[in-house]
Amino acid sequence: MEYIDRKDTHLKWHRLMQFIGWPVLILLNGAIIATCVCALLNVKLPWPTTPLTAVQQFITTLSKGAVTPLLTSIMIIVLALIFLVLQFYSWIGSFKWRRYSQRSWIVCIVLSFLLVCGLAALMELVVIPGSGLSVLLGQQIAAGVLRSRVILLIRIAMYAVVFAVGLIHYLNFLYYHKRRKLYVSDDYYEDDSVQEYGRPEVTSPIQPLPAETPKPAPAPAPAPAATPQEAQETIVLELPDQPQRSVSANFLDADNDGVPDSPDNTVIR
Repeated sequence: MEYIDRKDTHLKWHRLMQFIGWPVLILLNGAIIATCVCALLNVKLPWPTTPLTAVQQFITTLSKGAVTPLLTSIMIIVLALIFLVLQFYSWIGSFKWRRYSQRSWIVCIVLSFLLVCGLAALMELVVIPGSGLSVLLGQQIAAGVLRSRVILLIRIAMYAVVFAVGLIHYLNFLYYHKRRKLYVSDDYYEDDSVQEYGRPEVTSPIQPLPAETPKPAPAPAPAPAATPQEAQETIVLELPDQPQRSVSANFLDADNDGVPDSPDNTVIR
């Protein structure tokens, strides 16, 4: 199931991460960085630096001097700084639901799980088979029965931690993967007049249709332009009416001169 609307999504764990989870993780990584830096500069801190010193000595002894305390502090600072940046981006982007917030947190979850698996593999392949177990416990384990029991307890505790961390990371990954569509793009401009969830509320299943505006009357078509011949003025000549002649006059006026012919002048055609 994927969530697409914040209004219909359970966000209790997200609110808990916003106000408790991410701030605590940011402060924890900041304290680790401050401890390593102050240890390098010989600056006293209000909290003890014994855990850091123990880790430095263990890694130096396990690597037979190849990894010095200075190099150990630098590696711890780099790892803590990477997680600090990812957690900070996840925290500040969670209030505006930016997409980089969800992606940063997913990357942080995957990296932290890989780090736990790497430490477990280091314990199983390097520390337990060799002399690293004596270095870890600070004493020589001579009795075989005691050694086997200690190794069994260490493995049980180690696998329990890996399983618990893996389960927590898987649930976090699944939680934010299903809610990835709630996050908006990074260049999204959020208008104050738009509702938070972006979905308009429908008060009635039937919405009135908008009133139709009257269409404007079409403009009259322009008259075709007159051709040059039609543009010329027609001149009408009125001829005088000719006098009507009777039919008998036509017979008496053979030459059509308007004078009746005498019988002697009659021309036979």
